[in-house]
Order: sequence, then C-alpha cells, then structure tokens
Amino acid sequence: MMYTRILEMPVMKYVVPGTPVPLQRPRYGMGTRPFDAQKHQKLEFKNCVEAQHGNLPFYTYPIQLIAFFHFIIPKTSVTRTDELMNTPHVFRPDVSNLIKFVEDSVEGILYRDDSIVYTAFGMKFWSDVPRTEFIIIPVDSYTKVNPHEFYKW
Repeated sequence: MMYTRILEMPVMKYVVPGTPVPLQRPRYGMGTRPFDAQKHQKLEFKNCVEAQHGNLPFYTYPIQLIAFFHFIIPKTSVTRTDELMNTPHVFRPDVSNLIKFVEDSVEGILYRDDSIVYTAFGMKFWSDVPRTEFIIIPVDSYTKVNPHEFYKW
C-alpha cells in the first residue's frame, strides 16, 4: 500500500516584529472563572503570522518548531552595543514561556491543535531590532522516530 498526500507543506519562516512576549498564567476575575489577559497580544501576533502564511492550508502532521527571540539592547549599554550584539540573552523571560506563547498564538492559523509540535527549540539573543523569528519544519508522518538513536551511551 502506498501513502500519498494531496499537498506537501514547505518549510516556512515567519518574522514578527516587536519585543518577544512570554505566555502568562491565566488570570482570575471577581469569581473563579479564568480569563486570558494576553488576548490582544496574541491577536496582534496571529495577524502578523497570518499575513505571512497566506492561503496555505494547516499543517496536519508532526512539525518541528525552531524559534529565535531577539531582545533589544538596553540604553544603559550604549558603549557595549557591539559587544552584546547577537550574544545570548540570559535574563527573564525564560525560553519555555516564549515558545509556549508562539505555539498558542499561531493555533488556528498554522495548525488546528498545538499537540502536533513534537520538537520545540528556542534561543534568546541581544539585538538592535527586537523580533521573534520562528521556522516550521514539517516531518513526514510515516517516518518513524527512534529516540534511542539519540541517547547512545
């Protein structure tokens, strides 16, 4: 039996300008019902990605997410700007919350559910232009992944 797909999805790169935003915990109002305090930020992020994605369909099989978060160099470091450019950013926010924000924001544009992301990798840098860049790499759903190949002692 041969498996075929209607459309092969390409590797895509998206760039969202602005300071990278981490995912926050849900907030609680007067009662015990939670609400999303980042609804507006997610909507702006989603609109920018949607403009770049165009009319391509959803990813429906496993994908890898590689994200690069560029934070602006502080004004107090004007003399060290060249030194800090493209060096690791080791302060808050942490990478895992930044990746979670990207995964949650693009749900409904790139994929129906963020559970198809089977690998997520992120890095934070100092830069003169704050932005979030991420690459989506589709993985053939019929390729078997053996985790023991990566952990040979």
